Amino acid sequence: MNHSLRSRLLLGIAATTLFGLAVTAAVMYLAIRGTLFREFDELLAAKARVLVTLVEQQGDELLIKFADHPMQEYARQIRPEYYQVWDEGGTVVARSRRLASGNLERTAGSLAAPRYRSTNLPDGRPGRLVGVQFLPAVEGESLERRPEIGDDDPEQTVDQVDFSGRRRVTLVVAKETAEIDRTLGRLAWTLLGVSTAAIAAMLAILSWIVKRSLRPLADLAAQIAALDER
Repeated sequence: MNHSLRSRLLLGIAATTLFGLAVTAAVMYLAIRGTLFREFDELLAAKARVLVTLVEQQGDELLIKFADHPMQEYARQIRPEYYQVWDEGGTVVARSRRLASGNLERTAGSLAAPRYRSTNLPDGRPGRLVGVQFLPAVEGESLERRPEIGDDDPEQTVDQVDFSGRRRVTLVVAKETAEIDRTLGRLAWTLLGVSTAAIAAMLAILSWIVKRSLRPLADLAAQIAALDER
C-alpha cells in the first residue's frame, strides 16, 4: 500500500510539474519568436521605405533609381535579397538582378502600415516579404505652403501638392529568415534540455521527500502486518 501511495503521489506531482513547465516553455518560446519577427519586420520595412525614396515619376514614366545601380544585398550571388516593383496596372517595371525571371508575391500595405507575409524565396529559402503601395515623388517637386486667409500662424499653412497625375506604385522587398530560424531552433532545444533536467531533478528530490514523509506510515503498516489474532 505504501509503495502504491508513493507511486501515485509521484505520478501526480510529476504530471503537474511537466504540464507547468511545458506551458511556461511554450509561452517563452512564442514571446521570443514574436519579438524576433517584429524586429525583423521593422528592418524589412525600413529597407522598403529607403527604396521608396528612390522612386520618382517623370511625366508618365517611372524612374527607379536603384534599378541601374543595385545595392550590394540585391546583387550578390550568395544569399541575395530581392525586390520587385509594379505600376498601378500590375506591370512589372523593375526587379532585382537575382530574381531573374521569377516573381515575388505581390502584396500591398501602406507606408504607415506595411503588409508582411512569410514566403519561400525564389531559390527555395524560407523568408519574409513586405509590401507597400505609394505615390512616387516628382523630380524637382517642392511643397508650396500658403497660410490660410487671415491667419499669419505658420503652423496653419496648407501643403499645395497635386497628386492627380501620380501613378500608384507597389514595392515588395523579401529577405531570408535563416538566422531567425536557427536562433529559434537553438532556443527550442535549450528549453527542452532545461525542462528535462529540471523535471529529472525535481523527481529525484520529490522521491526523497515523499519517501521520508511516508516513513511513519511504513512503520505503522509493518506493525499492523505483525499483528496476529491475539
